[in-house]
Amino acid sequence: MKKFIVLLAATITSSLSFAQDTLVSKNGTIIPGFITESDSSLITYTSDTSSHELNIVQRIDLLMIKHRDGKTEQFYHNDTMITMNGSFVLCKILEISPDFITSFSYNGKVNDLVMTSTSEIFMLRMNDGSTQLIDHHAANMSGQDSYKLGEKDARKYFKTSKGAIAGSVACGTGTYVYFTGLVGEVFVARQAPANLHNQQNPNDQLLDSNPDYRSGYLVVAQKKKKKDCWKAYGCGVLLPVAAIVAVGMAFNGDF
Repeated sequence: MKKFIVLLAATITSSLSFAQDTLVSKNGTIIPGFITESDSSLITYTSDTSSHELNIVQRIDLLMIKHRDGKTEQFYHNDTMITMNGSFVLCKILEISPDFITSFSYNGKVNDLVMTSTSEIFMLRMNDGSTQLIDHHAANMSGQDSYKLGEKDARKYFKTSKGAIAGSVACGTGTYVYFTGLVGEVFVARQAPANLHNQQNPNDQLLDSNPDYRSGYLVVAQKKKKKDCWKAYGCGVLLPVAAIVAVGMAFNGDF
């Protein structure tokens, strides 16, 4: 009996000595290793016991840590996938593409990433409270059809930002200073739109999930922005002229 207890203790000690910590990065990569030091912002670890090379990772770049003693630290909040048959799947959604949704989950075990077909999902409910319906028609569209839909939606829903318009007007008024305004306007007009989203666009979510749709949308949005900016630039050029004319007429008593 005494020999059995000694053997059992040795077995437990051996198991603990080979137990590893498990880190999971934000992209779902599972990193087995041995944490040597940690604080509120950084984790230092080695990849195995025979290596003396230390690796450092920031906590903000991790989804979770499962320590060798079984304790866990979770740095994310679960999202919810609602399937076509009404089931609720708790997980952390990492990527949404037209065909698949990539997710990570922990249920006492650190699981590998799961790629779920969008055809199986009805809706996504994110941890911030926002929801996203899966457009199954869009998911089944060809790349060319998605591109054309993006072009069509951009013509109707894209709006050039007020900041770009104001910048172009300022460039117009600055044209009289060694044509510096003209140089600035060329730069402003050529820049890609900073924001493509419009809540009134029923396909707005495709800008993030469908590359072909986004490409078509961006081409038209860039053209609309360039046209709007040059119109605003023209107004800026005319502003000083209009001001001079108004002042001249005022001095001549026409006002």
